[in-house]
Amino acid sequence: MTKKQSVPRRLLKYRAFNNLTLDIIIADNLYYADPSTFNDPLDTRPSLNNDLPVHDLERAIRQLIEQRINAEMKAAARTIRYKGPKTRDHIDRLRRLQADQVISEISYNANDPSYEMDNPHQFLLGRYLEKELLLEYEKGIVSLAERANCPLMWSHYGDQHHGVCIGYSVPCEVYDNLHRVKYGGKRLVDASKVLRMLDGDNDARRHVDEAVLFAKSDKLAVRARMAFDRAAQATRLPAGARRGNLRNALQRGREIRHHHRPGWQETTCALL
Repeated sequence: MTKKQSVPRRLLKYRAFNNLTLDIIIADNLYYADPSTFNDPLDTRPSLNNDLPVHDLERAIRQLIEQRINAEMKAAARTIRYKGPKTRDHIDRLRRLQADQVISEISYNANDPSYEMDNPHQFLLGRYLEKELLLEYEKGIVSLAERANCPLMWSHYGDQHHGVCIGYSVPCEVYDNLHRVKYGGKRLVDASKVLRMLDGDNDARRHVDEAVLFAKSDKLAVRARMAFDRAAQATRLPAGARRGNLRNALQRGREIRHHHRPGWQETTCALL
């Protein structure tokens, strides 16, 4: 049985005191930042351990591509108010076609004689699987802290000690779904676990989530920030308002990460 971990009752947001901060407090909104803007360029950017044969790599790539295209096209169809069986059939055809084209192109490029490795086909499939996996986890992150008296946080995020620290209470019903970020955790994801995740294996999903979302360099442990993370739905839309909650939040390391589409989101965290 997994040992129950302690969960902070309050999470904190260091901010400069300005009009934007007042809007955050009054509207009860939080901004989900693109991880590419983080100080750590490798944050949420793991590497893939290619431990699958070619046919399984192709199956994993096909599933990821079809899921992504399906989500993107359904979102576009909703925007222009297209629906019905013809629209669904069109989306199904296009997502299968896109997957077929990608797999065929990789197979063709694997015959390039300039590749000197033993199995260029497997290598290229692994590279593409890594790319699709990162797209699967392309979400925004809102970062909060555990301590209100951290000098480093006040310097970096609290306007050089002239800002404010906003406190949020965490609903007790989400405590069991909070897990700490692992500083010094492995950023290597097994391709076999990705395939198992796509086939519905919850344990594999947990391992992949930990490697992609919750592992950070131990050299950054001095940054005592926390963040919330939620497994967002697969739609790839521009940033926009959507009601957020902590039910699927996962607490990791000295951080708790709550993921959503990048942009402003309304939160159900209670301001202290």
